[in-house]
Amino acid sequence: MKPNKLLMLIERFYHWETATPNTIFMRQPAADVWKEITFAQAGLQARKMVSALKDQGLKAGDHIGIYSKNCYHWIIADLAILMGGFVSVPLYASLPGPQLAEVIKLGEIKAIFVGKLDHWDALHADAVAENVTVIKFPHYHGSAKVSEGLNWEELIEASQPVTENFVPQADDLWTIKFTSGTTGTPKGVMHVHATPSGTMLAEEKTGWLGFFNIKNARFFSYLPLNHVGERMGVEVPAIWQGGMISFAENLASFPQNIQQTQPTMLFAVPRIWMNFYLGVVNKIPEARLNRLLSIPIISSILKKKIRTSMGFRDLEVAMTGAAITPAFLKSFYQKLDIRLIEAYGMTEVAGSMTKRALDLCVLRLLVFNRRHGHCA
Repeated sequence: MKPNKLLMLIERFYHWETATPNTIFMRQPAADVWKEITFAQAGLQARKMVSALKDQGLKAGDHIGIYSKNCYHWIIADLAILMGGFVSVPLYASLPGPQLAEVIKLGEIKAIFVGKLDHWDALHADAVAENVTVIKFPHYHGSAKVSEGLNWEELIEASQPVTENFVPQADDLWTIKFTSGTTGTPKGVMHVHATPSGTMLAEEKTGWLGFFNIKNARFFSYLPLNHVGERMGVEVPAIWQGGMISFAENLASFPQNIQQTQPTMLFAVPRIWMNFYLGVVNKIPEARLNRLLSIPIISSILKKKIRTSMGFRDLEVAMTGAAITPAFLKSFYQKLDIRLIEAYGMTEVAGSMTKRALDLCVLRLLVFNRRHGHCA
């Protein structure tokens, strides 16, 4: 790394694609079978998709949506957007048709990846304007059938991979993150490429979360990837440090999937931490559990058993956020040697909040607006 040069997120992927091509990057469950995708395989598909997008007339700077629940195609689509110099506009997979139409228009989306969804009907299909190119992911079992659009696999098969390692400028627009719309019309928050890079650089320097203290980084992705928490707490650090991402197949299989994964890092909202807590104390009353954990020999065995059953056997970084986590929950997990790290932030500051982070975010937005002729 050159002095004073801020590496871009996609440069980190290029590094792992070359240095560790056969390392498993993503794992996708289907029943009891896990499909594994290496860095080389993800890179090849993303490079082919860049060619396919360009063949459809997309140009660098065009906005491309991702409308899907978490899956490995979501990440590959995002990599293709990065590699092609496009701008990603990820959307909540639960958006009803009218709201989908609204954000497609507001986000100036010219193409959209449509994938793993619970619902897709005529209202959703009608929400996509005729001049917007639709690319549908391969069908995931149990998901809604999408008949509209170009077929992902056919595009991949027919396309040659780009060989150029495109690298954006730090103040180029990276993504537009739409808020949930709970207070009215969803707001599109613009972030430049310096945002994920600067956040990871700050983590490397401070070690606040501890991402870079772990050699075998295994992430578990299930919260919406379009949300700033999951994107900055799972996708970005996984790409940055060459970690592995495993996905949940569905809500029902979530407990089994996380047990099979035993992640070293996990981001969860308080409700999820509460559910795991209730799963334990409903089997072992808390007063009895506390007594057992106070006995040295029994404590060690019991902790390991409980953590393994929850999927937390190897958990080293446990993040919580989006709402205040009750103190008793933090105390409970502390007894299991799991320290819940409370994160606070907003979409506007990429999920982390300090005065310096806020100042940097405002500065980057001003630079972007000035460069592109927008009003500050």
